[in-house]
Amino acid sequence: MGQHSIPPEAQHVWVHQRGQYGSPMPGVVARWQHSWEGQVAIALRGTVLVRWLPADEVRPVTDDSWQR
Repeated sequence: MGQHSIPPEAQHVWVHQRGQYGSPMPGVVARWQHSWEGQVAIALRGTVLVRWLPADEVRPVTDDSWQR
């Protein structure tokens, strides 16, 4: 497993899930484990999911687009 490309201080992220179509989902990184996966909270249909995701499925939010 390789190094993730997200700085540890990145909190708001876009989650790109493999095998699923549609827009990326906004998420919040709660913590990183080693250098390849993060614990991310995702709001989905009125429920908050907390999952460990590989770093290659998570991209940092680089502007305020997550607030829209």
